[in-house]
Amino acid sequence: EIGVDGWKRIWLMLFELRDLKMLGGGISSRGKSLLMESEPDLLKEDGRREWTIKLVKRGNGKDSQLKKSSGVSSVFGAMGRALFGSVESTASTESSGRRVPAEHMRTVHGKEELIIWDEIAPSDDEDESKGSFDETESSYSIHGNSRLTLGAKFESLLIQEDLLLNQQREIMVTGLERVDDSNGVRLSPRARVRKRLSKNCDYAGLISDSRFMDDNSISNILEALTALIPIEPTIEVNGTSKPMTREISSGEFSAKLSQNPVSPASEAFAEILIAELALRNRDRLSVLWHDNLKSHYHARLKSIFHSYTEDDRTQLQVISGSMEKCIAGLLRISCCAIKRGDICNDVLETWTLLGEVEENETKKSLANSFDRHLAEGLWRITRGIDGTSGISGGGWNGILALTTWCANRGYTLPAVRSEAIGRTVGLAEDDPSLQAYRSLHFLLDVSEVKDDVPPGTVRCIRTLVATGEVRHCPKLSIAGLDLLHLLCNTVESSAIHVYREGSDEEKDAFWHENWLPILDSMAEACHS
Repeated sequence: EIGVDGWKRIWLMLFELRDLKMLGGGISSRGKSLLMESEPDLLKEDGRREWTIKLVKRGNGKDSQLKKSSGVSSVFGAMGRALFGSVESTASTESSGRRVPAEHMRTVHGKEELIIWDEIAPSDDEDESKGSFDETESSYSIHGNSRLTLGAKFESLLIQEDLLLNQQREIMVTGLERVDDSNGVRLSPRARVRKRLSKNCDYAGLISDSRFMDDNSISNILEALTALIPIEPTIEVNGTSKPMTREISSGEFSAKLSQNPVSPASEAFAEILIAELALRNRDRLSVLWHDNLKSHYHARLKSIFHSYTEDDRTQLQVISGSMEKCIAGLLRISCCAIKRGDICNDVLETWTLLGEVEENETKKSLANSFDRHLAEGLWRITRGIDGTSGISGGGWNGILALTTWCANRGYTLPAVRSEAIGRTVGLAEDDPSLQAYRSLHFLLDVSEVKDDVPPGTVRCIRTLVATGEVRHCPKLSIAGLDLLHLLCNTVESSAIHVYREGSDEEKDAFWHENWLPILDSMAEACHS
């Protein structure tokens, strides 16, 4: 049986292959790939492109959008430096001249400069999907279809490659025929190695076949993955870097990990694997959550949400792909948990950490950098809620905290700009305020649980009404008043029951906690 340290070595080997662009991408010969998420991205296509540019440039570029004349070259130049490494890489040197912290050890292939988790060997010129290597190799097969050992298969592949290369290197009549020898048949050395590995190693099976493992084996896999990811973001304080803190794990092997950390891209890849393992084993999500996932996500999200910078621009130098995938992973697990019984309350309660965030003009939480992710995640969670969800106190508190944060975040964003025709345009599709409105509207008007929605949502609605005024979007304010009307109708049915059968104390509490906030909100809207 492979222990925790054994799985750490396996994952580290896999991460090294990923950093060397040896894993490949797209769909493998078995119809699956490890470098693909099983669910749609939280960001739209434009949002993903913009987020990637932010990660690559790390806040060293200009705030204004890229100029049309030089935008493409500057974007691809920055991405190239981050993916392949260079002496003047912005990922390794800050604009102020300070070097990367000492815990980021320099490597031969520059893995500490890799940012994007799912790049698939962009330095290769050939298109592997159109290559004829797979079509021609069968004609050079020596062993036929007989059963082979792994070593014999590897030897056979090497022989096939030699025969194919020798065929390509035949002497031409004039020597000019080789000028047009770029038909996609010739593969780079890295592409040939990647094909060998893909034929002999079922990487995706590490995740898909985990459903056949027992609880202890999956727990070891998750513990090994979480131990490879730093908990706290690296933030410079007074010119000195705050060292990374990793999750506690025993063993001499773990003690050496801080000296040789994985790349930033592989840290994000590890978060993807953790979420995929949880979703592949959703039938025992409760066991995985209490044994491994709860401590990991609670520690990481608390560290992210409670880390502050002076402004949003400074955050670009701190955020990383692993933070994004950690938040996205918990959002995906939350969407899955609402259909898995009581465990949904334990999972959703984690989002109450957002309610503990305290900000001011010079104190901005890192959560602000992930507002689009959180807003889209909120909408996906709420639209999956129905009468069978079984959400109770802790779960509703988490949803309410997430909704409140999105509404408050939308209030702080810039106002909507006016068009040349003199009227304002609407909010963007991924705007946190709009997503908060959609979620509340679904819960109060569409879903089967509108009677269970906590009255505390009135604070979110008041924020949405105020946001419409501040950001010059009157449609949002009107929509917020409509939500107040829906909430009033919902509370009215409960009020009839309380005033008929409740005690005087219950009546007074219901008035102060439910009716009065709604009336105050309506009066405030009328006054403004």
